Amino acid sequence: MGFHDWKLDRNRPISLHGLSDKQREFIITGSTGSYNRSRLERDISTKSAKQIDRIQDLLDDIYLLSHGDYLSESDEVIRDQLTDIDYPSGSSLEQEISRSDIHSSDPVANLSFELGFLFQMTGLEERRPDEIIWSFLLGLVGSPSGNFQQESERINNLIEQIETLHTRRVVREGTLDIAGEQDDIRELYKITKTVLRDANVSSSVPLVSAIVQYQLYPNDSGLDIDIPSGSEMESLDWQGEGGPEKDADIMNVRDWDEENIHTTVQRLLSETPLRKVEHLKDDLKVDKEQILTREKFGAQADEIFRSLPSDGTRIERDSIRGQIDASLEMLTAVLNRLSAKPDYPLWTSRPVVEEPAEAVWCLTKYGQLLYETMCSEHGNSSWVHYSIADPSMLSTRNSNLLTDVLSDSDA
Repeated sequence: MGFHDWKLDRNRPISLHGLSDKQREFIITGSTGSYNRSRLERDISTKSAKQIDRIQDLLDDIYLLSHGDYLSESDEVIRDQLTDIDYPSGSSLEQEISRSDIHSSDPVANLSFELGFLFQMTGLEERRPDEIIWSFLLGLVGSPSGNFQQESERINNLIEQIETLHTRRVVREGTLDIAGEQDDIRELYKITKTVLRDANVSSSVPLVSAIVQYQLYPNDSGLDIDIPSGSEMESLDWQGEGGPEKDADIMNVRDWDEENIHTTVQRLLSETPLRKVEHLKDDLKVDKEQILTREKFGAQADEIFRSLPSDGTRIERDSIRGQIDASLEMLTAVLNRLSAKPDYPLWTSRPVVEEPAEAVWCLTKYGQLLYETMCSEHGNSSWVHYSIADPSMLSTRNSNLLTDVLSDSDA
């Protein structure tokens, strides 16, 4: 690749710490021209050492300009200005990273990609990339300490949206060879979400992705339903439930996809405990909010709930008392309202704690699922759909817990 193949703005005046055209050309091509190699390398090293100063200047200036309301342009103006930036990443990669559709139309997404790629180029991504992303996320949507609930909801929503984007990328990259166009995959997602909504089933990432995967690669799908035979597929594909048989000659591709997805969802409802899993997901979602907001005499349900062992191990009430700032009476009042004791109103959809012995408490199996939802799944109860979408994604413990809780709901 030659010097002029790089996406560099050569009309913009070079800043004090920026590489000159000759220095850039030397780095790219190795050609010194009429310049001395040793001096070029020395000057480049000097400017390389100044990059931290450039970053510091940028941070200081942006903070100060923002504080002085000099950066009060509208979102449209900022986006328009960002479109003028030349990004060199496409030149520096031997094989360019495949990007999503948003990068073709959103300059902010392009800038975000470049920042992430810079971290990768400098090797910083090897230093706990999870902490880098988490810190960036907190800086982007974090709230002051008094608004933790609002922050939690925003982060949970973002995590779910990121999972959706990742799943779409995986499906898209793995199926473009047979689907032909990205629009085909997006259409399958849209149809699946519509069919699930019509069936009163939430369109979670695990479930939607599994159903789309089943339409494309039924043998590789994690759905726990049998693959219909050829004759069964012909009957299922062209005949709606309870309706007249449809003429294949006049049925367009979208109708065909919708009919197949509708059939898959109906089979899931009839052959798997999807409906019970959906009710469980809804209960976990509601009870998460109950745990976060309920209190009695100043004793917070959330603090007490999290003080119990997550695996259902028994713990003495006095041990719980030692972990929280509440009297024994307040603690007991909350525990009673999270249990099945008949003399107290139950705050949650199902009991989450129980007292198997005097002054000894533990989480119920449902309580353990709720603990998993709140502490390991960031409050997103859609993870239970993996029991239908792809059971292999669940740990043995969680799989057994789900089986037991769903069996209890039968009783």
